[in-house]
Amino acid sequence: MVPIGRRDGGDHWQRVGFPDRGAVVWSIAFQPANPKIMFAGVAPIGIYRSEDGGDTWKKLAAAKSPGH
Repeated sequence: MVPIGRRDGGDHWQRVGFPDRGAVVWSIAFQPANPKIMFAGVAPIGIYRSEDGGDTWKKLAAAKSPGH
């Protein structure tokens, strides 16, 4: 599963490129003050950030799971 990007406030969605094809996305969040900033939580443990509405993604190095 890959994150999907939004272009019109969520009325329509489309698949966008994601660097880790083996990851399972379990959460997507938007920065309230700037909806172009998105976060995707993935399994195995990881968090990705996009600053362009989901067109490109960067893995955040400090992601940890308290239970592991």
